[in-house]
Amino acid sequence: EGEHLWLRIKKRSCNTDWVANQLARLAGLKQSAVSYAGMKDRHAVTTQWFSLHLPGKPDPVWPNLEDEDFEILESRRHNRKLKRGGLKSNQFQLLIRDITGDQNHIDHRIETIRNSGVPNYFGNQRFGRGGQNLNFALKLFSDKRFRASRTRRGIYLSAARSAIFNKILAARIESGNWNTPVVGEACQLDGRSACFVIDALDEEIVSRANALTIHPTAALWGEGEYLPAGSAKQIELDVAEQLSVYTQGLESNRMAFARRAMRIALPEIEHEWVSDTMCRLQFSLPPGSYATAVLREIINANDVFSVKQP
Repeated sequence: EGEHLWLRIKKRSCNTDWVANQLARLAGLKQSAVSYAGMKDRHAVTTQWFSLHLPGKPDPVWPNLEDEDFEILESRRHNRKLKRGGLKSNQFQLLIRDITGDQNHIDHRIETIRNSGVPNYFGNQRFGRGGQNLNFALKLFSDKRFRASRTRRGIYLSAARSAIFNKILAARIESGNWNTPVVGEACQLDGRSACFVIDALDEEIVSRANALTIHPTAALWGEGEYLPAGSAKQIELDVAEQLSVYTQGLESNRMAFARRAMRIALPEIEHEWVSDTMCRLQFSLPPGSYATAVLREIINANDVFSVKQP
């Protein structure tokens, strides 16, 4: 029951925002009346929920909602709108083709990932084709005449803070302590967003970090309280100085300071060799983490996690 119609949709070769626009058009609604929890890959076969706000209105006639690019699998009424971030996880099944190399080496890499996790990089898709979202972010920060829609502006700001995060994570990896808390570290419980600061390292903290139940974090830059101290703080401040155009731009646009775990735990990752050159992967990721960040730790693919310098 309720004034929101939830639709579970299977799609391919189209992005989430485009599907939302089509649903709005075919149902005779404003674009703002259609919502979803998160973006899904354009090229993959993906399944996700959308919600349509239909107060006092009947369900749309189903034939009017059919499209060759997506298929409605299920529908139900609900009392609440589906909001961004309103999901527990994303499940992936990926088929890697044309693999060359040692199968045993790949098996070992996946076992290492199961036991130790992977760096929680933002994927290249965050930055747009050719890094264009970062170019627009720089334009937003430097040109007061530049105008963008609220949605596009959010994308550009997110790209800038993601670039800072990736740079901090890369610096921590270079220091050899991206997955090990240091004194003054701001950590998160696995699957939680709240942070707590490590005042002193003891056996319990080290044991919990090794068990993947707590993770060191890095900054999602903006205004607000700054948590870390010591070497963790210094690395972040060094990167902030290098990318000051981004940090100052984010602060001037009143982005709220937040933190993100530097590690993804993948205790249930599974793989199966379909043939000598083809491997099927299955794993689950928390909201906001990228499957490409997992793949880059298993195979050498054309997905380089670079930071565009201002």
